Amino acid sequence: MRLLWVLLASASLLSAGEPVVARDWTKNPVVFQIDTTADLFAVGDAHSDYIHLVRALGAAGIIAGRPAQPDQALWRAGRAVLISV
Repeated sequence: MRLLWVLLASASLLSAGEPVVARDWTKNPVVFQIDTTADLFAVGDAHSDYIHLVRALGAAGIIAGRPAQPDQALWRAGRAVLISV
């Protein structure tokens, strides 16, 4: 199993001076379990930035090319699992 994290963030989203919020993992745990031999791809919140999302998915080989519209996307990743967090 291979796990690939695709990070979609611009420098403006990570700007200095933004408050950092600590998460209480005991009260709000993140639980994710999947039993598979397929590749897993995890994509964070794209913030409605379709162009950058398509570029990242295309670069990872998940979809073919850069479709102009979401309904034109063609899956290229076989039995891989795409997780949107």
